[in-house]
Amino acid sequence: MKSRTYYIYSLSDPLDSVVRYIGATINPKSRLNTHLKQFTGTEQKTAWIKGLILIGLKPIMTIICECDCVEEAKRLELFHYLKYDSLQIFSHSPKQRVYGPSSRSFNFDNNKPVAANESPIVTLLRNPLLILAAVAREMYPNNKGSLTYLMKKMDGKLPFTEKDSKRAMDVLWRLKSNIDKLTAE
Repeated sequence: MKSRTYYIYSLSDPLDSVVRYIGATINPKSRLNTHLKQFTGTEQKTAWIKGLILIGLKPIMTIICECDCVEEAKRLELFHYLKYDSLQIFSHSPKQRVYGPSSRSFNFDNNKPVAANESPIVTLLRNPLLILAAVAREMYPNNKGSLTYLMKKMDGKLPFTEKDSKRAMDVLWRLKSNIDKLTAE
C-alpha cells in the first residue's frame, strides 16, 4: 500500500515576503486554490488574501518539508508555526486544528498521556517539538519504515516493549548530550 505524503507549507506575502500562514496538506495545489476561494480561518487571513487578490496578487506557497505520517505532520506544523512571530501569522495555532475524520485526538499537553495506561516514554515521544522521524531512524536504523513502525507502537497497534523504551531513552540521551555541547555565540 502506498503511503500518503503530508506537506508542511507556508504562505507568505508577495509584497514583503513575511510568512503569514503555516499549514499542512496532502495536496498543495488544491490547498492553495482553497485558500484563494474559500475564506475560512481568521479574519486577518481572510482580509490579507482578499486584499492581495484585489491588487492581482496571491500568497506565495512554499513547501517547508514533507513526511508520511499524520502525527509527524502535526508535530512539524506546530514546530514551524512556533518559529514565527504570532503577531505576523494569520492562522490559528495548529493545536486547535482537526486533521480529518480518520485521525484520533492529539494531545499537545506534554504532561498528560493520550491513553491512561501510556508509558512516560511514549508521552515524551509525543512532544510536538521533537522531530519523531529522526528519533525513529535512530531507534530502528535498519527499518526503512521506521517512523510508521514507531507510530504503530506508540498507538498500541504493536506492543511498545521495554527494549523500545531503552532504545528511545538512548536516542533521547544522545540528543540531550549533543544539545549540552552546543554553545551560544
